[in-house]
Amino acid sequence: MDSQTATPDALAWVDGAIVLARDATVPLIDDGVLRGDGVFETMLVRNGLIHALPEHHARLMRSAATLGLTVPDVIDPMAELLDAYGPHNGIAKIVLLRGGTMRLMVSAPAPWPGTLSLDVQDVPWGGPLAGAKTLSYALNQFCVRTAQEHGCDDALIVHDGQVRELAHGAVVLVEDGTLVTPDPTTAGILESVTLTVLASLFQVRFESLKSERLATADELFVLSATRLAVGVSRLRFADGSSRIFDAPGPLTCDAHAALETHVDTYATRPSLR
Repeated sequence: MDSQTATPDALAWVDGAIVLARDATVPLIDDGVLRGDGVFETMLVRNGLIHALPEHHARLMRSAATLGLTVPDVIDPMAELLDAYGPHNGIAKIVLLRGGTMRLMVSAPAPWPGTLSLDVQDVPWGGPLAGAKTLSYALNQFCVRTAQEHGCDDALIVHDGQVRELAHGAVVLVEDGTLVTPDPTTAGILESVTLTVLASLFQVRFESLKSERLATADELFVLSATRLAVGVSRLRFADGSSRIFDAPGPLTCDAHAALETHVDTYATRPSLR
């Protein structure tokens, strides 16, 4: 079957065995399940190959170190999983739980809209785990549900007058032809792997972004591992007013095309080299 049109079954790696993801289980007594005490990574799979695994693995190691978790070998199990999945497109996940449970999964890619509508929400954000990709996503999911209740696709978080990140991604502003994004070292947000790749292809300014700049930016786009760059067509503000963008804008299209080329060029069989 054509790797672009086939919809293979979602698979999971469970203690050395490859099983259908719907049959995979985790121990209920693991605190990663009971308390959300664990870390994860989500990666893009293209034609059975994985994109930016060394960068995702490095972030997994940083997240685990923040929580005091030990990271076992995830590379060989991921290779086994993708070999079983075959030459298809998909989304790969690594999940590590406090009790020592590790699970890997690969599934078909979810469809994304051509542009996104974002609900600007002022939510307390950050804290000592801000830079770690933890399983504790209850607040993120609450923000997304609130955004959907407001007729939007995702939430754009602002806090203390500063732009932070999406509940499920990073945000980039285009100002006078320049790409600008919140600095993760000062904004208390997750360091985006896709943004790191983008910054190797384009000049990107990392700085503190006052929320007022959302009203004057020429373009906005969202970055994530599985959707690359997606233009923002609408911002909904807390007072119910909206700002409409002609999306995707030209630099958004350039960013997405460059990231697609990077994926096609550098996606590889799982390896840290």
